[in-house]
Amino acid sequence: MWQEHLFRPVFCHTLAHNTDATRGLLHPSRPWAGGLQFHSICVERASRRIGQGLTPIRPSSLLHTALVLQVPRLPKTSVRPAGVWSGWAPSPQPPTPAKIPPGAELGPQEHTPLLSTGIDVLYSGSQKVLNSPPGTSLISFSDKAKNKIYTRKTKPVSFYLDMKWLANIWGCDGKPRIYHHTTPVVSLYSLRESLALIAEQGLENSWRQHREVTAYLHGRLQGLGLQLFVKDPALRLPTVTAVAVPAGYDWRDIVNYVMDHFDIEITGGLGPSMGKVLRIGLLGCNATRENVDRVIQALREALQRCSRNKL
Repeated sequence: MWQEHLFRPVFCHTLAHNTDATRGLLHPSRPWAGGLQFHSICVERASRRIGQGLTPIRPSSLLHTALVLQVPRLPKTSVRPAGVWSGWAPSPQPPTPAKIPPGAELGPQEHTPLLSTGIDVLYSGSQKVLNSPPGTSLISFSDKAKNKIYTRKTKPVSFYLDMKWLANIWGCDGKPRIYHHTTPVVSLYSLRESLALIAEQGLENSWRQHREVTAYLHGRLQGLGLQLFVKDPALRLPTVTAVAVPAGYDWRDIVNYVMDHFDIEITGGLGPSMGKVLRIGLLGCNATRENVDRVIQALREALQRCSRNKL
């Protein structure tokens, strides 16, 4: 479990039970920021208008011992460009951009090895590109993070995230196994099968499939006269596409029509993008040209049948 895995970075931290020891640098994401503040962690937020990427920032000027980073997940439809952060921790040396290529959804369509980035803890959900039931996560730790876990002087604030205990359950410490929780066996079998499918396809093929099929979707959407919400192509995800809701339409009418008549689920925006966008996900086995054609047919008919306010 301590071995390096080739997944894109989502989470980087060495949290200490100290009010001012750790600062998280986050976009205005309520679940993330609220969760950190629940543990008395000072949160610094970096944000831009929706549909735009962050400009370069210097975490080293803000944080004390740790940095939390979240790259886009399903509700997000734009990536953060490479080099948006520089200088992982306070240092007298000039900061250098982290060598992380642009990308998006965590999982098997992009990757970054831990050792080449300075990232200490990395995890990803199972329900996105892997198409596995939610509730399980792939996680990896650097040697530095492992040493921090085993030498900390205080108990973790969360029983469920006590990594020493979990490491024992996972068979990482060579000690007799003790009880921590009941293993979600069915979920783990599902995750294993999802990973097997990716292994059969090949990682590079999966990355290429997502890029090519999403580019095809973008072209078909624009052919319908729809506008992509994220204007800069370099900032668009290869997995989830945000489409600006056409003027005069209620996004809920479009979403409901597509579901009722085509059994296709797309959804609207969240937070500041509520009512402004439709989100179309092409994740894992759903990333096919055939599915794109079905979505385009459904949207074309929805735009013809749904009522439109012409004022």
